[in-house]
Amino acid sequence: MSHPSPSIFARISHNVREYRRLRRARRVEGQAQLELPTFVINLERSPERRQYMVAHLDAVGLQATLIKAVDGKQLSLAEVTQAGLYDDAVCQRTFDRSLSLSEIACSMSHLSVYRRMVEENIDVALVSEDDAKFPEDAASQIEAILKDAPGDWELIQLRYVSRRFEPAGERYVTFPYENGLPVGATAYLLRASAARKILQGAYPIRYPADSMLGRAAQWDVTIYGTAPIMVDVNNIFPSSIQDRNWRFRLGNTAKRLLLKVLG
Repeated sequence: MSHPSPSIFARISHNVREYRRLRRARRVEGQAQLELPTFVINLERSPERRQYMVAHLDAVGLQATLIKAVDGKQLSLAEVTQAGLYDDAVCQRTFDRSLSLSEIACSMSHLSVYRRMVEENIDVALVSEDDAKFPEDAASQIEAILKDAPGDWELIQLRYVSRRFEPAGERYVTFPYENGLPVGATAYLLRASAARKILQGAYPIRYPADSMLGRAAQWDVTIYGTAPIMVDVNNIFPSSIQDRNWRFRLGNTAKRLLLKVLG
């Protein structure tokens, strides 16, 4: 017998309880701490995500460095086009559709992290969006990943969506198939060599951030993924990019209201 799905408000109430629980999360005594540059991309107008990620990463043994995200609401299509940051014709040709200003801004935000890595000579970094949900032993897991990773790695996806992939050792997978791109930008490990290659190839921006990472092999970036996927997405927050249909917009509105009242 099928069970009725919970109402949108029941789901949101659950999300808010989860938000409060995660906000109260604290580092366990003896928790491993990982000395690794960890960049969290966050919109200035999303303080609840910022508070969550700082507390959450500290609880799992990681120290967040907040990166102020580019805000699509403050961008002008004419200005980003004139600056050479975006070309709609190129985007239509390579991605089959135009990007929204929010998608352009998100890609610009990730690229700003890569630029910082190059300018500050940061060899390896963890890059995360502000809705990532790491396991409790994230620090020790990432330490093991960095120790055991194939020597040629430049990008390791900690969360991805891919139709096809192949095992590459006990902990990793590769993505050799054209229809198996590892789409995802939630959380990943990046080497400076990959940062340079993507910076050189990504402009004008023609992919959303998750697709840009999934297609990084076209710029000769060597990509692996963890198996199983290590990072989840915390769906308690309203999306600042997606705006698919009236149901999605209603859910976003309800989430915003409840976070404002109860968060």
